[in-house]
Amino acid sequence: MLENTGMQTDQRSRIERELFLRAMSIAKPPPEATRQIAQILRDSYPKKGAVLFQRGDQPKSCLYVASGEIVMSGVDEDDISFGPGSLIGILDCNIGRPRARTAVVSEDAHVLEMPYSQWLDILEDFPDYTASARRIVSSGVHGVIVSMPPSGGLDQLGVAGQPAADTEMVSRIVMLHKTHMFDTASFQAVAEIADRGEILNPDAGDLIVRPGSSKDRLYLVMRGTVHVERRIAPEIRATFGPGQIVLGGACFSGALASYAVIAGAKTSVFAIDQVEIDDVSDDHFDVVRSCLRGMSMDRDQLMSLRAKGPGSRRSQMPPPSSSSV
Repeated sequence: MLENTGMQTDQRSRIERELFLRAMSIAKPPPEATRQIAQILRDSYPKKGAVLFQRGDQPKSCLYVASGEIVMSGVDEDDISFGPGSLIGILDCNIGRPRARTAVVSEDAHVLEMPYSQWLDILEDFPDYTASARRIVSSGVHGVIVSMPPSGGLDQLGVAGQPAADTEMVSRIVMLHKTHMFDTASFQAVAEIADRGEILNPDAGDLIVRPGSSKDRLYLVMRGTVHVERRIAPEIRATFGPGQIVLGGACFSGALASYAVIAGAKTSVFAIDQVEIDDVSDDHFDVVRSCLRGMSMDRDQLMSLRAKGPGSRRSQMPPPSSSSV
């Protein structure tokens, strides 16, 4: 009788995890992926005051907050509180760096710990889920951008490099490999991406993307400049130069449809459809890892800028759909 009760408890726990993941996951995994992820989650019930991890620790997992509240503390930044539905610690795992912040339980919590390496193994087996997750993570980056008008922090994500000598294949590969999005991807994968795209040579003032466009593409500036304008509230304006991907880590989100993308003088742009990157990623999971790293680096930098900037507030609660750090 006791054994049967234990089996029922295990089954109930498994079902609760699957329901939780379906309700709270940033990207909706297919049923089989949901089942596998639910199996690797570990329950924890830390009390108020417990330290989940400290700045400088090596990251091995990320944490879903099922209930309670966790406060993240950085250096010279506002503290940020995370409640139910939040995912914390994933940026450190994606970037592959020691913990940048300390996480302390501010209200008794129920936490689901997800081993990062095991999650990646599952992610690799479900390309459609992977593509969806990348777009949603990128949308989270764009959410931070639009919270910081008028530049969205894009002017502080890096500086433009030297223009490409030409627009031939080798130059495309070199320029792609220098970006955050593809710098840890394999040469073969980047070469395939370079081969599948095209070079645009617009005249100064030409619209590369019109507001409302249905094109879902990535744009890398090879030479010249590209200016973006979001003409709806909140208004955002930024300029990108050689070696920069237009909109940075938000490039996979589809958000460019809300911008006018305008060419500067003597500009050349490498453009590729998102579905082509998805196709390459199916065979080269290192592209997925590299893109996750690049988006996470941009999001982390933007969140730090926001936390240190004018008008920042302590314990600001991000919405669950975008609360990952």
